Amino acid sequence: TSAGTKSNTSGAVSATGPVSLTGGTASASLTVTALAAPVVTKAFTASTLAVGGTTTLTVTVQNTNGVDLTGVAFTDTYPSSPAPITNSTSPNATISGSGCTGTLTAAASGASLALSGGVVPASTTCSYTVQVVGAAAGTNTNSTGSVTSSNAPAGTAATAAVSVYAAPTVTKAFGAASITSGGSTTLTFTVTNPNPASNTTSVSGIGFTDVLPTSPGSMTVFNATTTNTCTGSTWEGRTGAGAYGAPAAGNTEVRLTGLTLASGASCTVSVTVTATTAGSYTNTSGAVS
Repeated sequence: TSAGTKSNTSGAVSATGPVSLTGGTASASLTVTALAAPVVTKAFTASTLAVGGTTTLTVTVQNTNGVDLTGVAFTDTYPSSPAPITNSTSPNATISGSGCTGTLTAAASGASLALSGGVVPASTTCSYTVQVVGAAAGTNTNSTGSVTSSNAPAGTAATAAVSVYAAPTVTKAFGAASITSGGSTTLTFTVTNPNPASNTTSVSGIGFTDVLPTSPGSMTVFNATTTNTCTGSTWEGRTGAGAYGAPAAGNTEVRLTGLTLASGASCTVSVTVTATTAGSYTNTSGAVS
């Protein structure tokens, strides 16, 4: 029934014997107070994660009323572009809170979390959790949608943002496909932050190490000529297990450290290398991190 004061008056009381009698009426009033809508919040345990990383999504529904909320329901559909999250292969959807019940659905690798037939007891907060995984790079704000019930107004949707980051990449190329014995060519590395612009936080601490080939002979740094467009980074070389310093002739290893790149940005570093033994050299850098 609607909220407000409800007044009820009976008809007059009457009797038929020993003579016809008619009495008065009786009246009573009842004040009906509207139930408050549930208070909805939402959060990710970790709001930033790597592609393939997991975090826990929690939706909470608070009932501030003195009676239970029944038939509580919501459907939280995850954003489809750039699809930063899905349920994990073991989503472990869980309802917690004293007296909190309902059917919580989260399909493995699915794209939503849904509650139906929920009961949120009086003056109680219920929590609904699911493990999700970062499926693709990007940042999206995810909404629960409105939270409805059978006996109270709908609760306002709650939102939370999650950012999923892809690892930086490195590519490399020799300036010339072939050189004469003792000749030289440049070796250039390009480092890229492949994340979309929606990921507004730069990736920091980027680095890699490249040990020059030792087969069919030793490839080494030819001279101290280098380039470095990676602002703020350190580009170094060393020979064997020696100390790192500015790249120099004879170095057998080079490394980049301390690089910060904004999403979508790239930069390059290079050295000049040489080899005296004839043959084909394959050079693979260490993983960029």
